[in-house]
Amino acid sequence: MASKESNYLDQFGRSLRFQVIQDADNLCTEFVVRSPKFPFIRWLLTTVTLNATGILLNLHQQDTHVMATCLFLLVVVLVVKLHRKVKEESLLVMASLGVQLTTTFASGRSQCVFYQSHQVADIVINEAVTMQRVMFYLCILLKDQAASSSRIGSLIPLYQQSWPGLACLRDIYRGIHKVMDFGPVIPDTS
Repeated sequence: MASKESNYLDQFGRSLRFQVIQDADNLCTEFVVRSPKFPFIRWLLTTVTLNATGILLNLHQQDTHVMATCLFLLVVVLVVKLHRKVKEESLLVMASLGVQLTTTFASGRSQCVFYQSHQVADIVINEAVTMQRVMFYLCILLKDQAASSSRIGSLIPLYQQSWPGLACLRDIYRGIHKVMDFGPVIPDTS
């Protein structure tokens, strides 16, 4: 097992950690993108500051329900943020089996989706154009199961929460195409 770790920027300029874990025979490779840790200390300081401000304004003497409600809302927002914050996204590519996408959240829960290799037509870098920017993303092209031809049935975007930048997407793309034989690979221009 060989492992290589590097740092990249996401499409919004935030830092991401990228790790490639590869077996010796190049039959299985995992691409892991880790987001920065949840700013728990910042949330704690914000909560303490808001409570201190409430005490200085004598909100606790006027109506204790106001302070209790504010504190309760902050705790609820913190729990929701922890439940939805993505800690890491990984793509496990196995030549003979298929592709598995795992999303791990800050709360510890994880979601896994697996696509068998006979369902996958290709994995490509796609782009989405918005009013302000062009967003690049990696996506799986699934074959149309109803049609007997090699028509594309659906498009599954990958790394929807971490949004790695184009340089990182190119490395992932090349690595996937080394494991699974889809055809020609984009040339390395760097």
